[in-house]
Parts: sequence; C-alpha cells; structure tokens
Amino acid sequence: MCSIAAIYKSELRFAERMSEVMKLRGPDRSAVMRGDGIALAHNRLAVMDPENGDQPMSGEFEGKRAVIAYNGEIYNTDELRAELEKRGMRFKTGCDTEVVLGSYLVYGEDCPKHLNGIFAFVIWDKTERKLFAARDRLGVKPLFYTVPDSGGLLISSEIKGLLANPLVRPTIGAEGVWQLLLLSPVTLPESTVYKDIYQLGAGKCLVADDDGTRIRSYWSLCAHRPTIYDPAEAAEQLRALLFDAVKRQCRSDVPLCTFLSGGLDSSVLTAIAAKEFEAKGEKLSTFSFEYEGEHENFRKSLFQPASDDEFAPGLAKHLGTDHRILTAGDRDVADLLPEAAYFRDIHARSGGH
Repeated sequence: MCSIAAIYKSELRFAERMSEVMKLRGPDRSAVMRGDGIALAHNRLAVMDPENGDQPMSGEFEGKRAVIAYNGEIYNTDELRAELEKRGMRFKTGCDTEVVLGSYLVYGEDCPKHLNGIFAFVIWDKTERKLFAARDRLGVKPLFYTVPDSGGLLISSEIKGLLANPLVRPTIGAEGVWQLLLLSPVTLPESTVYKDIYQLGAGKCLVADDDGTRIRSYWSLCAHRPTIYDPAEAAEQLRALLFDAVKRQCRSDVPLCTFLSGGLDSSVLTAIAAKEFEAKGEKLSTFSFEYEGEHENFRKSLFQPASDDEFAPGLAKHLGTDHRILTAGDRDVADLLPEAAYFRDIHARSGGH
C-alpha cells in the first residue's frame, strides 16, 4: 500500500510528523529525504524486490536527476523497462518504483501517459527544480494537498498526514458540513470535508515551481466510435481483457490472495487467478468474511437471495484454492469503530481516538 508525504517551500522539519501517522500503510521501512527546499517521506509496504526498492529513490539519466516517493503498482513494468533500456537506461532494482522514475527521466511530465496501473507519486526534479505529482487514471490511489497560510505546498497520501503538520488548520467549512451530513461517505470530486484541503483529481498531475502551482488533466475518459461485435466476439474480447488484467496483477515477490464472497465479480477474478497460480504449480489462497451470528440469522431478500457462505466455500473447493472463513465478532466490530473512523480521516486532528 505505502504512503508518501511531501513538503515544498515550507517547514521541512515537519516531514517525519506527517509520515509517522501513516506508518500502517507501509510497515516495512520508512525514510525521509530533505534538501533544496523540498522534503519527501515514504513508508514502504514491500511487494516487489523487498531488498532493493527503498524510497525516496534517486535516479539520473543523461544528466537529468530526480528523486521519487511512490505508492502503487504498474502492470506494464516489464514492457516499459524494456523500452527504457533500449534508450540506454540501466536499472539497479527489480521494482516498479525505479521504472516510474526512469519514465519521468525520459518522458518528463508525459510520464503518467505511459503507465498502466494504479499509482500516486511525487517527484522532485533536481535538474529543473520543480515538483511533479500525479495520480492514476481512475483515482484508485489517494493523494491530498493543501497550501498553508505561510505558503508552500504540502502533499500526503492521507488527510491525517496533512493534519499532522501544525501549519494546517483542521477547519470544516459550510461545504464540508453538508457533504458530511448529506453525501457521506462520498465527497464531491477533488474536495474533502476540510476547508482548503483537496484531492488531486483522477487522471491529473500537478507541477509546483517558482512560478506557482498548476494542475492539469493528462487523461480523461473518451467515447470512441463504437465497433460492432457479434455476441460471441464481444464475449471473447471481454474475456481476453479480463485475463490480461488479472495476469498482470498476479506478479509479486510476496504471497497473494483474493477475497472471495461467491458473487460474480470476485468469483470471476478468483477463477482466473487460480488458473494462473496452477500454471506455476502453486495454490491460490482465498478468504471470505462473515459476521458473528450471520448464518443463524440470515433472511433472504431480493437484494441478497443467499448468504455468501452458501457460495464461497463451494466455489473455493471447485477451484482448488486454500480457503479460509474469517468471522468478525460483534464486540470486535463495536470496539474497532473509533479506529475505523480514525483511519477514514473523520477525526479533526490525527493522533486521538
């Protein structure tokens, strides 16, 4: 999962404080880089190349130097690495972080257009002395920012990272109140319930330098001229896309699993992943969840005609996965509600429950 934080032209000494409150996102290693009016902080959950992928990570190519703090997963890493190697770039690690950094060193601000994956990252361009940040096309990975009254720019994977900086005021404005009361848990695009704290929009990038801060879209969903398929051809096209997407996401240097409810989406994804694991001589682990007393008290409805435990174990047996059912006790759920609210950034100031 990982977390990132950045401070630009502001009090760099608060970088550790911003990063500390997000350590659960990256329990494996933490580090902070300072210099040139910029601080980058990173908490790492090691998935690819655990030994060599620590961040912030620096890189250089053809005289251009940059450093990155990154959260995400790039599914076309192999193709992109090969493309960059043809241009003369040499890699020191097997992780996708270095490929993202290399893409920036070659393609500059067009870098996100070359990435197939989910990501949020901040790059300090040492050569051009500018900060560049980007978020994936659908906004899967979070990225928040604010401009404190004293100036500069603060960026964080979570709102609580920004609120941990004493220069940020935890103020909920009128728009935040009605969003909290009427839309929660949803907020308007690129906004939050806090005044002057924003999300970088999906498919957007940000540049900050001596001329100020600018945000633009590098991608937007477009309607192309429809191509007519017959039903069989359409089904085959969808099947090919699904298999390709799942196969790309089965690459990892640590164990993987799927959450299996027995519903259509999780069943399809698990079936494809199980086949990929079987081809490698491995068995996929699957998990399903239930609440205490759910089985005994379940009542059928139009929305849910059957409980998950009627489908998930049977499908797991059919697919040959290593399946486990985890039960959440009533008391456990109640006791964890304050913590759940904290991790959803509902509390006004990080650190307290």
